[in-house]
Amino acid sequence: MNTNRKKMKIVQCWDDGVTTDIQVINILRRHGAKATFNLNAGLHESERKFSWVFKNTEVWKLGWQEMQSIYGGFTNANHSLTHPHLTKIFINDARENIIVGRDSSV
Repeated sequence: MNTNRKKMKIVQCWDDGVTTDIQVINILRRHGAKATFNLNAGLHESERKFSWVFKNTEVWKLGWQEMQSIYGGFTNANHSLTHPHLTKIFINDARENIIVGRDSSV
């Protein structure tokens, strides 16, 4: 066994607060890994909600009632309030979306 190994650091960021994050979180917890989850406070309701289809797989947004327990122990970052294309909206609207999103975070 080589004892001269250096620890490797990997930066991980996951977006949008979807149900597949639960699988990722279980793996991260099992290995003691850290990660940041970028969440959009304005796109979640109290219960899970269907959001879109990606490569023939349904994507479901997590509900507010479960998000604290799911993301507990990880860094939760502001990914804006409603996930607009910030470069395609007026600067004041972008600023507002970011500020309100930050103040509404998990």
